[in-house]
Amino acid sequence: MLVIKKVLANGHYELKEYTIDAIEGEGEHSTMLARKPHPIYPSKAGLKPSLLGLSISRALKILSPDVDPVPPDVLVEFNLPNLFDAYMGIHKPKDRSEADFARRRLIFDDFFYLQLGRLFQMLEAVGTRVEKEELLYKCKSHELNTVGVDDWSPLTKKLLRALPYWLTPSQLDAVQEIIWDLRRPVPMNRLLQGDVGCGKTIVAFLACMEVVNSGFQAAFMVPTEVLAVQHYEHLTSLLEKFDGDEKPNIALLTGSTSTRESRIIRDGLKTGEIGMVIGTHCLIADKTEFSALRISVIDEQQRFGVVQRGRFNSKLYTSSSKLSGENTSSDEASDSETFMAPHVLAMSATPIPRTLALALYGDMSLTQITDLPPGRQPIKTLALEGNDVGFEAVFQMMRDELIDGGKVYLVYPIIDESEHLPQLRAATAGFDSIKQKFEGYPCGLLHGRMRSDEKEETLNSFRSGETRILLSTQVIEIGVDVPDASMMVVMNAERFGISQLHQLRGRVGRGERKSRCIFLASTSSTLPRLKVLEKSSDGFYLANADLLLRGPGNLLGKKQSGHLPEFPIARLEVDGGILQEAHLAALKVLVASNDLALYPRLKVELSMRQPLCILGD
Repeated sequence: MLVIKKVLANGHYELKEYTIDAIEGEGEHSTMLARKPHPIYPSKAGLKPSLLGLSISRALKILSPDVDPVPPDVLVEFNLPNLFDAYMGIHKPKDRSEADFARRRLIFDDFFYLQLGRLFQMLEAVGTRVEKEELLYKCKSHELNTVGVDDWSPLTKKLLRALPYWLTPSQLDAVQEIIWDLRRPVPMNRLLQGDVGCGKTIVAFLACMEVVNSGFQAAFMVPTEVLAVQHYEHLTSLLEKFDGDEKPNIALLTGSTSTRESRIIRDGLKTGEIGMVIGTHCLIADKTEFSALRISVIDEQQRFGVVQRGRFNSKLYTSSSKLSGENTSSDEASDSETFMAPHVLAMSATPIPRTLALALYGDMSLTQITDLPPGRQPIKTLALEGNDVGFEAVFQMMRDELIDGGKVYLVYPIIDESEHLPQLRAATAGFDSIKQKFEGYPCGLLHGRMRSDEKEETLNSFRSGETRILLSTQVIEIGVDVPDASMMVVMNAERFGISQLHQLRGRVGRGERKSRCIFLASTSSTLPRLKVLEKSSDGFYLANADLLLRGPGNLLGKKQSGHLPEFPIARLEVDGGILQEAHLAALKVLVASNDLALYPRLKVELSMRQPLCILGD
């Protein structure tokens, strides 16, 4: 694919895309034969040949020296060549150092426009100059500001005392940092990362109580009904320890909620009678309105699309000074009351490297929980080839575990057998076979095509011990908590990502029993990748290993939603330093001009690379 940009007389750009049929010759004398172009953006002028023979050397000769939209002071501060010199240096370098210097600029552009676009969207989502400046300062300073436990709201401290355990240091730091954000007069946009079982949920519950205590509302959105019910029951059990008058009013809203109950809950949210709601996608439906939504928690945020996450931004709340306790002028209060979006706390148990986190979430503050609650059992992990010898060894381990009183997960990549993928084992086909092999040990079957009540009934049977072996697809990856489940076997494990396997592994080792997890590979050639999981149970280490093994292209995918650009030159695993510089450069530009009015050429370039719309539009 070839993209050609031409500066028109009116200062606008004409951009055309050509499909390359062939390349003739070598080096700077090479000629690319391309099909008839189609304009990427509307244009009033420009040639439209049916066949184009364009040499790189000829294109460089007609390139204008004044082609760079990036401000000169940014180039000086970050030691970058201008774009004209970079194009010359990459195609006609005098030596290796000039080529490397040119490549550095092109890598910088890949990262810079991504960061600039995300930060621009973030600023467009808030309405006042004070909010914009505060948000930019937070992104630039990265200062750790916290609110100590003694200064938490009474409701938050009550929930803390109701816990049957004390918070880990990382959890405590996370809560203190989030509460500080909640008391600022600007919307928080924070990503809370942590390994499986590190206790992110209780951190989010404490943040919600801080908001509810001040008379605002909290919404907690999760990807599945099973997880929504589990969170609701967990929080309800903790609130039972509160005195009657002090207990906040919380509700559960999912697709299975009856029409009558849904109407009652939505009325309660609209009037403010309900302080907190836990639910699924129903929470972002147009008919779900809030009286004063102050915080939106998005659990397992990677399971929602960018637009879905962004829809919470449209649930504006009506006052900004109530929680912050700060004195503001009437003009500022009115402005903020009209435009301020709720705080957003996104959570993920799929750790990603910091460089990739910055690429994906450059507009978000990042908090990581790095330790696990005391008492979590280490999980012994084995990666084996799924041949006759491997299966016999695994079945013997399963028998030993069941005789000792344990419970076993069997995870399959597909529900039903497929003619197109005959090598893959299916959950439904394996059910009868496993029942015969383990006669006397009741088996259960769980997959995504079952109704919600069927899923819940199957899980309850497994929790109670009525069934001892649960055959499932990856539907158990998120939110299933059976503390005495002590063994997991994953079939065709190479079909899953490393982070996904790590998530699945986190379903065992949650109680007092020693636990193990076995990954069965279809072929010996896929074993080395799975062996990485034997070496570590640290999700952040595994995320870096996955990035190095697969590369960022496979990790991100070519067709991800959320307008992620591809990086044709940059490599996230080695160019993280340039990414950091690009982030700072984007902040520098937006501090000087929030709306890019001072940099019209830069805004035009950005509009062609990144859609300049408010998230969720």
